[in-house]
Amino acid sequence: MTENDRLRSREASLLVIECDEKCDLDRFSGWLADAAVQVEVFRPHRGQKLPTKLDHDGLIVLGGELSALDDEHHPWLADIRSLQRSAHHDSIPSLGICLGAQLLAQAMGGTVEPGEDGFEIGLISVQLRHDAERDPLFNDVDTSFLAPSFHMDAITRLPPEAQWLADGETYLHQAFRTGTSWGVQFHPEITPSRLRRWNRIAESLGAATKEDLEAIAQRFDDEDSRVELSSNRIAANFISLLRSSAMTIEQAKEAL
Repeated sequence: MTENDRLRSREASLLVIECDEKCDLDRFSGWLADAAVQVEVFRPHRGQKLPTKLDHDGLIVLGGELSALDDEHHPWLADIRSLQRSAHHDSIPSLGICLGAQLLAQAMGGTVEPGEDGFEIGLISVQLRHDAERDPLFNDVDTSFLAPSFHMDAITRLPPEAQWLADGETYLHQAFRTGTSWGVQFHPEITPSRLRRWNRIAESLGAATKEDLEAIAQRFDDEDSRVELSSNRIAANFISLLRSSAMTIEQAKEAL
């Protein structure tokens, strides 16, 4: 075995921050397991204290029912932003999903506000922009693809140094990158069954009728093979970034 083969054989490690018990890795969990990624999950919503610095090859911050503007009731949101800034500073790949993307935008100097066009629920069409053509997270992803969405707040101003990677019809800032940190407003990790459970929240908030929400869920059922294809590609690309990070970190340790 060559030195590079030995480094590649080291399992990549990933820290996942779960902001809400109703919003876990879902289908990403199986893909990460298949790739032998070592996953450690932190749950600050249960009172678990977050680390101040990453000791992992990558970071994912998931979504949640809470708002990125809700620091008064969830002071640990500031700790997440701090960890995202730390990952960015150390060039460790990180991915923020929905709430996680909004927190990343705030952490790097962008702005999040209540969405002027209300709740965005169900499948949306995501359009990759010119800056995504050579972006590693969207490698081999179709320039237009369907993705699940479920949010009320919106990223209204990207961080100053960010590349705008994808937009949507209702809310424009669907994906961005700053350094080795990516944010996606949509939910590549969820399954149709998860959206059906979340739709109960939307119904309780009066965001849509039960009939409309059922139609939204049925469309996801019907289109899931297409949705899963792009979601799997995004996950695979992030896993490749994790493996590259693992090799870099291991080489840096051995150089000491």
